[in-house]
Amino acid sequence: MSWIEDRLKALKNASSYSGIPWEELQDRRSGRSTGLALIAIGQALTHPGEEIRIKDHYDSREADELLMRTTFDLVSKLELEGFTFNKAYKFIRFDLLEDKITN
Repeated sequence: MSWIEDRLKALKNASSYSGIPWEELQDRRSGRSTGLALIAIGQALTHPGEEIRIKDHYDSREADELLMRTTFDLVSKLELEGFTFNKAYKFIRFDLLEDKITN
């Protein structure tokens, strides 16, 4: 399944559980939310151990939940490890695990 097909499936699922009409979600593919998800991932990677808040550019709980899902999907697709997702409080955290080098 392609990235676009995955995204459309996620939007259709979001429509069913969020109550946002599919027609409204269908027209919202500007890429801004994906950009925000990538920014959050980058912030988490560059600030290990800090909680990075997930907040969409649309000011609604449903949009924040969709952004959280988008962020999770991107982390999964990129096969990144060490991320913690808190759906209740809408944050992600990256926990850096450094190998200790001994001489």
